[in-house]
Amino acid sequence: MELVVEGKQLRMNAFVQKVTANLAQSILASLDDVPEKPEDVVFEQQSGLGLEIKLGQKPLRMNDFVRRLTENVLKGIIVSLDDAPADPENFTLSL
Repeated sequence: MELVVEGKQLRMNAFVQKVTANLAQSILASLDDVPEKPEDVVFEQQSGLGLEIKLGQKPLRMNDFVRRLTENVLKGIIVSLDDAPADPENFTLSL
């Protein structure tokens, strides 16, 4: 698992990695068109573009509610980490 925020890789301890992985798996399990054991998963937030979840290079379909909820959950994790910006606009979480 790798988390890059505003171009800087942030360290996550084992607990944070496990919580993040469990949340990501729950989100993915709730979406259509996601295999039971997805691989090469990337959550990417770009300023002005919103959150996108990709399996491989294929973006997943999400409605606005799901997109905002997922973005806010991931931002909550990020801002809780040491050395994280208070309001990240760009991040990538690779599982």
